[in-house]
Amino acid sequence: MLDILRSKGLYRIATGQETKLSDDDKVPKWENKQDQARGLIGMSIAQDLQFHILDINTPDEALEKLKNVFGIQNKIRAHQLEN
Repeated sequence: MLDILRSKGLYRIATGQETKLSDDDKVPKWENKQDQARGLIGMSIAQDLQFHILDINTPDEALEKLKNVFGIQNKIRAHQLEN
């Protein structure tokens, strides 16, 4: 997923490295990039797993939530993810 975000030029937005600009002319462009990154993250996961990020509007929060949900490393979790 991170490679897809990089290829679209949205990686820094999605990871929270690029923050909202103070220049009023550039704010709408930044907000559009935020929306693009969040949409791409949502479309990159299976529809039956999207409930994890349904109420999250920012890409950095969505990535963090997915990391917390799928970053758990144990045999039971591996089996759940495999199924």
